[in-house]
Amino acid sequence: MPIVQSRRQFLTTASLAGAVGLLHSPRVLGAEGAPEATTLRFTRTPSLCVAPLYVAEELLHAEGFSDIRYVDTGSATESANAIGAGQADLSFDFASAYIIGIDSGQPITVLAGAMTGCVELFAKEGINTVADLKGKRVGLRLKGKRVGLRSLGATPHVLMSIMAAEVGLDPVKDIE
Repeated sequence: MPIVQSRRQFLTTASLAGAVGLLHSPRVLGAEGAPEATTLRFTRTPSLCVAPLYVAEELLHAEGFSDIRYVDTGSATESANAIGAGQADLSFDFASAYIIGIDSGQPITVLAGAMTGCVELFAKEGINTVADLKGKRVGLRLKGKRVGLRSLGATPHVLMSIMAAEVGLDPVKDIE
């Protein structure tokens, strides 16, 4: 049986809910004190994908991290190597580089994933979808430079393979 509410009951409930928002509660601080380590070393790659990291810097200062440093790396693979070698603490890069690093025995822990969607696929006329790449040759670029066969497994190659697999293509057999 449905609950029937009068207009008066609805307005009374809505008014009470609005009044609660006017009450000021005491500020509750976190139960934890300042962090044990106050220095964080982030990897920095030349990519727009890491823009959230720079916004987070101010939030980290507010949490008690007084010394935020950046270790310049050229790619996600180099970021993974820097973390594995103890030269950096945290990174915001593509996961495949870390999987490769972990598989090779580097002491890396993955905390969370994030993908801001900074991938573009450019194609010639007549190719309108990723599925249209079947039987075609695809060139990859990293930082404006053409990626050669030595870079198979680099971020552009992995991302292209994921896009192809998502639409049912075998990136090894269906795309050159």
